[in-house]
Amino acid sequence: MTHLGSASAGYSWMKTLYAPLTEEPAKLLPLLIPAVCRDMRPENFVRYALAIGLGFGIGEMWFLAERVARMPEFSGMPFYQFGGFFGERLIVCVFHSAFVSVALWRLRRRLALGLAGAVALHWLGNFPLSLMAWNVGGWGKTFWTIVVQCWLMFYFAGALGLLGYFGLTPRRLWKVSSRGKLLYGRRHCPECAGDYEAPLFALNFGPTRYERCPHCRRWHWTRTRNA
Repeated sequence: MTHLGSASAGYSWMKTLYAPLTEEPAKLLPLLIPAVCRDMRPENFVRYALAIGLGFGIGEMWFLAERVARMPEFSGMPFYQFGGFFGERLIVCVFHSAFVSVALWRLRRRLALGLAGAVALHWLGNFPLSLMAWNVGGWGKTFWTIVVQCWLMFYFAGALGLLGYFGLTPRRLWKVSSRGKLLYGRRHCPECAGDYEAPLFALNFGPTRYERCPHCRRWHWTRTRNA
């Protein structure tokens, strides 16, 4: 039993599995709602992953904020000194969405495999925090804080890439782009009567934009042209 005591290395490693093994299955509870389970398809599961991840992340943020508010050492600090906390928590919302997207990706086939992938990614994202807590290598808190911050940025880019891959595959990207609706849709020039795909840079006012026509090179107000 000494290998599993509260001060043992085995117990420390087991604690790293707690959050992945409890949080990832909890995120799948919305599947118990029949309407949600029926509606979820390969075409829209990323939307559900984003909604679930955002909701879970906000709930986690609220829980941690409540615990921090109870600590006397933080009670006198102004709100703007918690900017790092809010920034880190918002990034974590994206992480949660990416994790649950892996599980939902396999919803209709091998859900257990998808859930295992979500658990593994969650554990991998948290692992540098464990290394910092253990002070591996004896390099100190400053060194491991820098490592963790760099890891979070790298992981954030990876999470965005994963969600983008699931949500807009090359086939869907080509399909959307070929219809001229990739960003702002097809536009109709009121002066030269030419149609074109809206440029990236313009003044946006909802469905109306002030932009330059690539044909007559004049600036004008346009609206989305449904085709």
